[in-house]
Amino acid sequence: MEIYQQSWFVTVATFISIFIIYLLYQLFKKITDKRQKLLESKIRESTAQLREEKEKLEIQKFFVETAKRNLTDSIRYAQRIQAAIIPTINELKTVFPEIFALFQPRDVISGDFYWYAKKDNLIYFAAVDCTGHGVPGAFMSLIGYAILEQLIDAKGLQNPSQILAETDKLIIKWLKQETVLEGLRSRDGMDMSLICIDYEQKQLHFSGAKNPIFIAQNGQVEEIKADKFALGGGEMDKHFTDTTIPFSEGDYIYLTSDGYIDQFGGKENKKFSKKRFVAELSQIYTRPAEEQYRHLLDTMKAWKGTHKQIDDMMVIGIRL
Repeated sequence: MEIYQQSWFVTVATFISIFIIYLLYQLFKKITDKRQKLLESKIRESTAQLREEKEKLEIQKFFVETAKRNLTDSIRYAQRIQAAIIPTINELKTVFPEIFALFQPRDVISGDFYWYAKKDNLIYFAAVDCTGHGVPGAFMSLIGYAILEQLIDAKGLQNPSQILAETDKLIIKWLKQETVLEGLRSRDGMDMSLICIDYEQKQLHFSGAKNPIFIAQNGQVEEIKADKFALGGGEMDKHFTDTTIPFSEGDYIYLTSDGYIDQFGGKENKKFSKKRFVAELSQIYTRPAEEQYRHLLDTMKAWKGTHKQIDDMMVIGIRL
């Protein structure tokens, strides 16, 4: 009897245990199913959000790429306009058989430009550095080019100093720099070195607005300094002077913007400097134009190294 009772107790205990385990299993399954459904719901929501964010990103990417493409196309178009205006090296060689033009915009288009004109028995050449670079600089370069063309063709000015003075007045007038618009005054302008070559008299006439020139003659390279005034910018009471330099056949004249001289580089990350520039010219001025161009290009490439180009670069060399 006692054995029977024990057996019955074990059976009941086992049944209760199984029943409790079953209840716990059902409870666990219910909780698990609930969590699974909640997780699936969150996954669906997250997937929908990710899909929505992806679609937004794709739309944003489309607009960014479209804007970038339109901007690039506009800049390339501006580059073609600027390239059409600036004389080609082949065109320049019809006037100056021995000439090179190192012209490297910092961006696609440049605030530097060069210009030439023939008037009677005189030849004019200008190297111009406009404020800014890229699109703003290129816009100013078009203004400068138009002014120079107008002064030579319409007004018939001859002295470089007169041309600089009139250019200064027209920039101030065109950009309304004599007045303040909406509390702002335009300070845009340009630096310029302008030469007039008189082959009959064997004389070079020069006037500069902050931009000097360098002449190689009698075995040395000399800097011909410019006046301290820039063209435009709203500053008044400027006075530009002419310098007349006799020359002999074979002398070399160099016009440049400050981009080459002011470029940082070398082991100590310093500016290339005017002193180093003159030293380079002293080594190469007797060489053919193409060799001089290649030397200056390679020298700057080695000097700049991995440093970023900080400004437009322009160096023009002309054998007289």
